[in-house]
Amino acid sequence: MGKDTTTQLKGIAILLMLWLHLFSNEEQTLACINTIWFWNGMPLAVVLKKICSICVQMYIFLGGYGLAKTYERAAVTGGNMGNAKRVWRLYVNYWVVFLLFYPLGMIFNPALFRTDIADFLLNFSSLKYSINGAWWFLLPYAMLTLLSGAMIKRLYLSGKAFSAVTLLATLLLYVSAYLLLDIVGSGDDLPRLCARAGLRFFTLLFVFVVGILFAKHGIFERLKARAYADAKSSTVNTVISVLALLLVLLKLSIGSSSLLNPWFVFILIPCYAVCRHPACVESVLGFFGRHSTNMWLTHYFFCHYIFGDMIYTLRYPLLIYFVLCLLSLAASYVIIKVKR
Repeated sequence: MGKDTTTQLKGIAILLMLWLHLFSNEEQTLACINTIWFWNGMPLAVVLKKICSICVQMYIFLGGYGLAKTYERAAVTGGNMGNAKRVWRLYVNYWVVFLLFYPLGMIFNPALFRTDIADFLLNFSSLKYSINGAWWFLLPYAMLTLLSGAMIKRLYLSGKAFSAVTLLATLLLYVSAYLLLDIVGSGDDLPRLCARAGLRFFTLLFVFVVGILFAKHGIFERLKARAYADAKSSTVNTVISVLALLLVLLKLSIGSSSLLNPWFVFILIPCYAVCRHPACVESVLGFFGRHSTNMWLTHYFFCHYIFGDMIYTLRYPLLIYFVLCLLSLAASYVIIKVKR
């Protein structure tokens, strides 16, 4: 899977994330003017959040895959992966967003943003995310990135038995961490914040490792070679599109537990990677993928934390979503200008 495809998948992930965060509150969504309904009688805007909830796992899978490919290139050239610089750039991006939006929060939502210096610093460090709930996986992802060099090297130099044991161990940690998060609770004392960050790390580790192993074993390349060996591209696209549609309908029809999300990611991402797409689709998704980091860091401010629920006065879910995309993109361009 090439870099362009990875960027397109990030575009899909950010578009899913924006929908999820807009319509995850069922009562709020039911108050909108809903014109499309699912077969269970619920508004489609509410039901779609079930498939949109895979967005974080998509990012983490792509992160593991992409860093594994970086390791492969570094191994050939004799260079290093540059993970510390990668995390530094991510945090610089985060701090630019933080310092741009914090003054707006002080003006429009002073009850949340006018806090003591300790709270400010905890949010600034990303250990706490009370001023933007979408930032919860910044610190765990940074931890994964910093530790990924040794992790990827060990997986690449080991055999199938070690990979299998690693998958099983990280899967058990994944399930255990989700259960323990409820026990730790939502307090803001420092030990609890550190414990939650550690547990969040383990909720991401399993999907991250699977992404690494997809890269190591060339899963996408093998699937594509096998798919097109005896079939035309139109046939492959049709079969895979039907499979993907059935999986999406299955996800929309069952529970929305986060524990189910990785399994859909492991199938839906290969479905997209193997298919061939119109150039216009790839261009649009690639465009959103290139802005995905800034859109992730900023979109929650527009629908919750700074301007309250003002965006929902637009009433129509598609219009609300379209406006949030535009606002997030506009913010991304501002951030790019500031960083220059």
